[in-house]
Amino acid sequence: MNDPASLRARSIPELLDASVRLYRDNFGNFLGIAALTQVPLGLLGVALGAVFYRGIAPTLGSTLVEADRLRGTAEVLGVAAGVVVLGIVSLIVTSLTLAALIYSLNARLSGDRPGVLECYRESLGRGGVLILTRLLFFVLLALLYLPGAVVLGIGAAMLSSSGVGGNAAGGLLIALGSLLALLAFVAMVYLWIRWYLQSQTCVLEDQSPVGALRRSWRVSVARWWRTLGFVILLSLFVSAVSATPSSIASFLGVVFSLSPGGADVWAQVLSNSVSTLASVLLMPVNLAAATLLYFDHRVRREGLDVELAADQLWREAQAE
Repeated sequence: MNDPASLRARSIPELLDASVRLYRDNFGNFLGIAALTQVPLGLLGVALGAVFYRGIAPTLGSTLVEADRLRGTAEVLGVAAGVVVLGIVSLIVTSLTLAALIYSLNARLSGDRPGVLECYRESLGRGGVLILTRLLFFVLLALLYLPGAVVLGIGAAMLSSSGVGGNAAGGLLIALGSLLALLAFVAMVYLWIRWYLQSQTCVLEDQSPVGALRRSWRVSVARWWRTLGFVILLSLFVSAVSATPSSIASFLGVVFSLSPGGADVWAQVLSNSVSTLASVLLMPVNLAAATLLYFDHRVRREGLDVELAADQLWREAQAE
């Protein structure tokens, strides 16, 4: 049971400050939970980068073109396979990490101090549900762009055909597709903020994937702008913290690029290593902040602190 004193309404700066203090006081546990899965995931990224990408980041451009030449079909399929494999593994592993971290965060707010392996063991069941929840979330956001992508594809095909009429219609479709893509982006931001607390509602309230999204929506009712402001400030804070290692990695990447033979591969290895380190260090503080925001929303909307205080008094009375 959470301590009512630790769950109170806070301002956004107070939430960020409380998140940092919670991370600092439990640094070893949170770091161990993140490192146990994210380090192997980072090593897998390095291996796939060497095997599939040949030292080139898996962007659309580098997937199709390498060193001013079109890649062959086998190369394109290899890069695509690497992207798919890493994406699926990342979804699974990161979801399990998030579930364990949320379990640990909730336990520590309640006064308990479970170990790293205990957090993974106790949250394993919810981790499977969280994988499906996050998959549903990503699919729904991706579907927003489907109409615009289809219209843009048709427009591009018509532009490639001959005839003034075909070019005019193709241009019109491309403009329409661009408008649909812009509207999809606005809708994506709105839904992302509404579903921002999906991991917390899934793990802490034993919700199904659909139920977790629905519950996150309800918890953040009338709190959309507050949640957006919180996400922006948290992102700025995390970016400021990670700016120095990122700058060092970029500088060393430039140095490697000036060296002959295998430089691109080493630059990619360095980039993946820095990304892994940043993930291990920053994932807990990100999740601590989001979890405290979840409790803050529930305190403001549902009187969670009053409910917990009454429950604590009842338990104490029963014990007497």
